[in-house]
Amino acid sequence: MEPYSNNIAEYNALLIGLQLAQQMGVQYLEAYGDFKLIISQVKGEYEVHYEDLILYHHAAIQLVNILKASTSVMYHPPKYKGRCSSSTSSYTAFTC
Repeated sequence: MEPYSNNIAEYNALLIGLQLAQQMGVQYLEAYGDFKLIISQVKGEYEVHYEDLILYHHAAIQLVNILKASTSVMYHPPKYKGRCSSSTSSYTAFTC
């Protein structure tokens, strides 16, 4: 079994959500992710420097571009005092 980073787990969570949204024919999507690096890379604010993330990044961009025929928005909510973070991936999507 190969070791996976939290970044890969976060990208996988995002990809699964985007694929489900596409399959469901979602017209409007808001994705909230707790991992700022991934959100910022997909939005084009940060570059992808690690080779092991490039394929995940390209796959996410392709799905986001497909969904842009409708509307897709990604956010990184601010950390709140007392909020615990975990190493598990968490993305929340609101769809209409």
